[in-house]
Amino acid sequence: MEKVNLLDLNNDVLNIIGDYVKKDNIDRITTDYNKRQDEKTKKIIFKYVSSQLKEIKKICKDKLMIIKFIDMYFSKCGIFENHPYIEEYLKLKKIQN
Repeated sequence: MEKVNLLDLNNDVLNIIGDYVKKDNIDRITTDYNKRQDEKTKKIIFKYVSSQLKEIKKICKDKLMIIKFIDMYFSKCGIFENHPYIEEYLKLKKIQN
């Protein structure tokens, strides 16, 4: 295969390559930012739910009732049933359905 010198390419081709690289970089930056924001949001929500459950766990020992409270606290954060956050929280806290 013959090597190609980028400087020998037509300006239109170079502009297309440059636009692709810019778009790819912006997509990566956006994806990384969204992942970090998602992790921060999840951490805040998990902290909130845990703090709300402290008193409930002292009073109630029924796991089904605790799971209902967890669902209620997540829904107050705009996260509803069958969301991956809820499943992750239950696994993290070792609370089974």
